[in-house]
Amino acid sequence: MSQQRRIFVLPTVAELREEEEFLNRRWDDFAHVQGLPLGPQHPVHPTKLVHERRTNKPYVLQSCAQISWTGSRAKLLEIARRSDSFIPPRFMFVYEGNVFVGSEVVYSADGQPAPTLADIIDCTLPISEIQAAAVVRALLELEGKGVMYGRLKASNIFPCQDGRIRLAAFGTDLKPEGMRSLNSGCQELGHLANHMLTRIPRLLGKSQTKDQKLLIQTKSSRIEVDVNREIGAIYLDFLEACMDKDTSLEALSKHKFLNGGPGPECFQINVRHAELTALRY
Repeated sequence: MSQQRRIFVLPTVAELREEEEFLNRRWDDFAHVQGLPLGPQHPVHPTKLVHERRTNKPYVLQSCAQISWTGSRAKLLEIARRSDSFIPPRFMFVYEGNVFVGSEVVYSADGQPAPTLADIIDCTLPISEIQAAAVVRALLELEGKGVMYGRLKASNIFPCQDGRIRLAAFGTDLKPEGMRSLNSGCQELGHLANHMLTRIPRLLGKSQTKDQKLLIQTKSSRIEVDVNREIGAIYLDFLEACMDKDTSLEALSKHKFLNGGPGPECFQINVRHAELTALRY
């Protein structure tokens, strides 16, 4: 009986150097006292802008407890390192029982920090249903890479001037799991689409109420409606599909709301508007 040989693929010199560079930072390499908090803060593991002491280069530093550094998070980190869909992480290290991951700071063409989707939503230029659908389609492409959304925040999404949609998260809110039948990813995309079109971050549950708001009751949720803005029937049906516990991401990707239409490049005017708005302040 012949024995099957095992084939080992040795890393190249360039790959070894890249891995060494990724793992060679330490806590003391950064000026933490001057670190600036970014976005909504976790009480124990805040996201901060820190500068490397040697180069004075800024990085976004995120962390989690070492006990929470699961195989799923490690897998997501590897996806982020190799994919253009993520802001690339540049290093990681362990310090006092916590895992830290540092990513690049995203800049606009003007050299200013690039706006997140949350910044763009808050600008005066409204987002159309066509543009919202383009963003959702781009995010659905990540599902094909095994990424499921735990809680998808507009503050972690960067629509770029070149038309790409990129994510900035290393595992707190994104879970790379092969669970196509689960609805959590669909719900997150529904919340995000509604946030883009109404500036309301989360849809209301069936039992929730909100005084002095016009609400549309669907089978799975209550949708707040701006009386000055027309809401299309196809979009409402899309939200209902998102919130339906039986909807899969694969089925959602075939919904009429997402069929056809331009790509994320149609979002460039909103990105530029947000950049110019930021320059005024």
